[in-house]
Amino acid sequence: MAALTFVYVLTTAIIAIIGLKANRLNQRNIETAIRLERSRSRPYVVFNITTWPKQVVHTVIHNVGQTSAYDVKVTLEPKLTRVINKEETQSVLISHTISFLQPGEKIEDYIGPSFALFEKYPKPIFEGSVEYRSADGEPYKEPFRLDLTFASDRNALLNDPIPDVLKKMDKSLASISESLKE
Repeated sequence: MAALTFVYVLTTAIIAIIGLKANRLNQRNIETAIRLERSRSRPYVVFNITTWPKQVVHTVIHNVGQTSAYDVKVTLEPKLTRVINKEETQSVLISHTISFLQPGEKIEDYIGPSFALFEKYPKPIFEGSVEYRSADGEPYKEPFRLDLTFASDRNALLNDPIPDVLKKMDKSLASISESLKE
């Protein structure tokens, strides 16, 4: 009876140890599943400087993630500026914090004609980061490097002379004027 009791105690101890190891493994699996689900359903904000189409430069911020982003802040070097009313300013997407950016939302801001950008920045390489947080307060930081050298080469090939652009604008204004008269 003593030997049988010893075997029962030993078997119970082995089962308890196996159960503890299984519980630890299950806990790690649950933590991994939670981490994967959070990474899948988190906000993901990207910043870009676009020069296409129409040879116009825009800054763009886009939440391509599954949930809303809060307190979105973009840092950029060198400073990207534009001239409005003879005053040099930065894009509002860079100079201001965006308090809320819903999933799929895309905000663009006009900078100017692409030829002006490439005159001002002969080496159009910009580096920075987008910082934001999720609804539960989890902070994120997405570093980026934008090399627009390819766009400056493309812009040089497609850039119309100013008189041609003015002629096209004149034709467009005449067409609009005719439409308004009708």
